Parts: sequence; C-alpha cells; structure tokens
Amino acid sequence: MAMTIERLDNDDQERDIRVVIGKNVLFKLQLKPSPFHNNSEVRKLIGKDLVKRENFEKLKELVKLNKKIKEIISLLKNRKDQIKNIIAGSKGQRDDEFREFIVQMEKKGNLNNWEQFVMASNQMGEIEKFFDLTLISKKYFCFCNSCHSLIEEGGIEVPTDCVICKNKITRNSNVYYNFLTDEIEKYLDGDWLSDYIAKAFIGKEWKVWTNSYVMGNSGIPHEVDLLAINRKGFTLVGECKTGTISRKDVFTFSTKCSDISNTYACFFTAEKLPEPTTREFMDKTGLKYFENIHTKTEENFFLEIFEDIPV
Repeated sequence: MAMTIERLDNDDQERDIRVVIGKNVLFKLQLKPSPFHNNSEVRKLIGKDLVKRENFEKLKELVKLNKKIKEIISLLKNRKDQIKNIIAGSKGQRDDEFREFIVQMEKKGNLNNWEQFVMASNQMGEIEKFFDLTLISKKYFCFCNSCHSLIEEGGIEVPTDCVICKNKITRNSNVYYNFLTDEIEKYLDGDWLSDYIAKAFIGKEWKVWTNSYVMGNSGIPHEVDLLAINRKGFTLVGECKTGTISRKDVFTFSTKCSDISNTYACFFTAEKLPEPTTREFMDKTGLKYFENIHTKTEENFFLEIFEDIPV
C-alpha cells in the first residue's frame, strides 16, 4: 500500500509531519524534542539490552540518586537561609550563645547531608562506568570545610568566608560533583522505553516515530509514545511505561486509541498490570499488552512482540 510522508526529518523536532497511507488514512504528527536525537551517548544507551534486569535496575537507580542529590541541595539551601536569619537576629550574649548552639547543630545536620550527597554523586559515577557511557554532567559546588554548609552552587568565584560559621573558605572547598540535567533525568525516568522498543520495529523495516503528538479524529492532538507503520500500511500505536501502572493509565490509552482510527493498540509496561480486571478490560476491548518486560531478554521480548501482532 502506498505511503506518503511529507517533511519527515527526525532531527528537526519543530516540524509537523503528514503521513498518508493509501487514499483514506492520514496521520498528522508533531514531534517533541528528545535527547535521543541530539545526544550520541543516549543513542548508545538505547543500543544496549535495557530490559535485562540488571541494566533496568541500574538505570532506575541512576535517576533515583540524581533526585536525591537535588533534594539534598534544596534542603541545604533552605536551612542555610533559615540559619542566616537566626544569626542576623542575634544581638546580646545569650543570643551569641544561642547562635553558637545553632551553628553546632547545623554542623551535625549538614555533615550527614553532605556525606549522603557525596555518596550519591560517587554512586552515580559508578553506574555511568557500568554502562561505559558519558551521561552525567559535572557541576561546581562549594561547601564549607568546617560546618559543611552549601556556600555556592554553579559559580567559579570562591567566597572569602562561610556566612554561617565564619570559617575561611579555600579553593579546596570547590568540588565538581555528578548530576543529570533535567532533560536527561526526565528521559531516563521513562521516556527512553519508547525509543528502545522502536528498535524492534526499525529492525523489521517499519517507519517509526516516538514521543510525538498525533491528531485524533476529534481534532484533538494526543501524546503518543510510539507510532509504527509497516509497508502494508498496518499501523500500531504504543504506550510505554516503566513505572507503576494504574487503571486510569489503561483507560486513558484506550480513549486515545479510539480517537486515532485504523490503528492497532499495544500497551508496553515494565511492571505488572494493576489487577486482573484491567487485563480483562484490555482483552475485551482489543488492547494488546506486554507486561513485566524487564524480566525478559531483549531477543525474547522482540520476538514476542511480532508473534502477537497480527501482521
């Protein structure tokens, strides 16, 4: 069946795409920006067997550690501002004693947070080595060597002294730690799965688009994780989830597919579906599902996909 693709350029995420199959089926897509298209290290990651349990868990842990680092930094910033306000209000002798007490308490709390921060950063570096890729960025942080307060983030100038304990700050206080950019964190937190599954269809010479908006019959654009079309014009829409699935996720996907005509719907999830009634709903409405995919090998998983798709 003839298929026409207008303005197809996966490297230009701003462009709209029109896909015409035969005479009657028309898809209008708008591609979203993705690290997959502008980061070669991300593409190398997708080339690995990411449904292998060890790889899958390492990827989840990398994102978890990055979120922990951001939480610690936010906590240290808030605590520093609070302590600065307390110290600024100290005038008399008793206030000075109270100020010293607060600083000492702050040292204990900051030390614990600082140690967790360093540990998380080092663990992120180990995971990056495990994948043999460069996914992590480096960011400058300046900590006080005495009270472990966060002095500065992202700067290059070294402050003269700590605003909390008045300790002199040296250049040794400046350290570059590991972190993921917001874009990479979001991608590794689940968006990667659609590009990973796309490999199976690309290997069978399907035309594939990931992370796009597809115009429904209602005129409303729907966010679609995976759209794949083979040479015969058979069209598949896929939903790809790495986290916990709720019944609402399944019902929303079903509604979305109803508005995008002439498509075969597949739900791919790394976890189990929430309960038997959800499976029953999908069976009765014709939604194909693949669950617990992180317990499979890539080879077996990709074979399973094409064993169950009626083409």
